[in-house]
Amino acid sequence: MPAELLKGGRLARTEKVLFRGAPAVRKTLRTTPRLPLLSPAIEGWLAGREWRQLRRAEGIPGVVRPLARPAPGVFLREWVPGVVLPRASPPPRAFYDELLAIVRALHGRGITHNDLHKEANVIVRPDGHPVLIDFQLSITLPVDSALNRLLARFDVYHVLKNRRHRTGIPFDPAEQALVDSTRRLRGIHRLTLKVPMNLLTRRLFPGALRKLPTDTDP
Repeated sequence: MPAELLKGGRLARTEKVLFRGAPAVRKTLRTTPRLPLLSPAIEGWLAGREWRQLRRAEGIPGVVRPLARPAPGVFLREWVPGVVLPRASPPPRAFYDELLAIVRALHGRGITHNDLHKEANVIVRPDGHPVLIDFQLSITLPVDSALNRLLARFDVYHVLKNRRHRTGIPFDPAEQALVDSTRRLRGIHRLTLKVPMNLLTRRLFPGALRKLPTDTDP
């Protein structure tokens, strides 16, 4: 089968391909021509870190499986049939309960996703179950470290926020407490990290970037 473009972003080209007789997803990192001498090293590093994160998450139901890394800046993962969450009908609460269970299983291994404000990083399978993709910003830290616990709370917050946006289900008291506990830190994060990083990546990696209603904090 010819390669089918799934996503062409600032940093990567994602395609559906045939691998060992079955559909798979090939992700090719591509950085800016403004850094011609550094681009291969940056691409290899970015692909390698995402590949390692997928390997660390292997065995957790609801996380895509890594398949192969044929080149430094390229890796393949399993193809999951379904649609990305923004294009799906509003799922029931049970869907988000299952998604939270997947996220917490990652946290149990010290892995935080760090990109769950984007609904498009969640696939809704034909049977209605969620699958997490795109571990480009994911990191692994000691489970009991303060930073890991903080980032884990951010992951949970984004799932809850997207659930509220898509279904109208309000936060319960425990969820509201988590939202309240991260509000000030989310504001600091936006001012000190998110905004400067967005400006930097737009300068280094120009191109259109489509956003969805849930891609930014309320």
